[in-house]
Amino acid sequence: MLGTSSFARRCEPRHKRRSGADRGTARAPLHPGLLGARALLCAALVIPSAPASAQAAEPSAATAKPGEPDEHDKLFLIRPFVALDELSLELTRGSQTLSFVPNTQLAVGLRLAYAGFSISGSVDVEASEDPEVYGTSDYLALQAGRAFRVAERELFISAFLQYHEGLYLENSVDIVPDSSPILLPEMVVLSLGLTATYYLNPEFSFDDTFIEFRPRLQTVGSWTLRLSTGLMGFDNAGVSVVPEPLRASFGDEGTLNWSSAFYVGAMGGYSIDFRFFDHWCLAGSLMAGATVASERHDIEQGRREGTTLAPAALFAIAFGYSGETFHSGIFAYVDLESYNAGPVEQNIIRAAAALFAGVRF
Repeated sequence: MLGTSSFARRCEPRHKRRSGADRGTARAPLHPGLLGARALLCAALVIPSAPASAQAAEPSAATAKPGEPDEHDKLFLIRPFVALDELSLELTRGSQTLSFVPNTQLAVGLRLAYAGFSISGSVDVEASEDPEVYGTSDYLALQAGRAFRVAERELFISAFLQYHEGLYLENSVDIVPDSSPILLPEMVVLSLGLTATYYLNPEFSFDDTFIEFRPRLQTVGSWTLRLSTGLMGFDNAGVSVVPEPLRASFGDEGTLNWSSAFYVGAMGGYSIDFRFFDHWCLAGSLMAGATVASERHDIEQGRREGTTLAPAALFAIAFGYSGETFHSGIFAYVDLESYNAGPVEQNIIRAAAALFAGVRF
């Protein structure tokens, strides 16, 4: 999510200044692919992360951007946040669309940072609907990031993991009129990956704007390039996710119960950090592109696989106060990753809005 250094050195020479997101019962065994992903999740929770280092890409702490203080003398950041989190897994074939969502809404989390390296985590604390009707869901999100200077411009590297377990079919009533929601308590949706985002304007810093939420003197924007790679998919413990009345319309994929994709994506767009009234900011980023995925999925007839090309998009916006020590505001984002399981289009849509307040020291 979304950082402040002293204004005392604003008059220092530009070349001395350093450069400054946030994004459950006993069950049948999960597919080995998702078991492996769960192992990665456990490792992320127990193994401390360390900042990356490279000679060709110096950390952003070592350089400066025009119009900013020459040093960041406050290296620590602590920022709790409260978020409204949404996920939707959509499966579409022809005119039929199934939308699976978890029964989660309110999440709490914490972001910690030191010397440019940041890590955050959040868990759900409240269901959006009555658990007796819509079931219960578990949610966990982890993210780590670090900014570097490459060719005097910022490259932001981020790793992330999102895990949801226990979903229901949101449009159940469209399939079986007057029915209760169709529950899938063992269904898991998981995304994990790595992104690298490059900002073409040397004065723009994603780290300063969305992570550290630091003050700056002037508005600045930048054309933006983003590459991503990772794994995404779902597992329903060997049980079809397509309701019986619709299986014929989905063809062979009417018995679809597991799907996984290794993907590589590319996006381009524009990011802006608009500053006004000294310490207030409004920042946003909009990107669109495509995802190439090598996918595999399980149906009653066995395993099938293929390579697909599908659209991808990301929108993020932040508004708030960025003071010397204290900062606060609201951050929201929506992102889309998609691929096909045979003739079935699959879209994973993630959205969140977070209210935060933090300090640097």
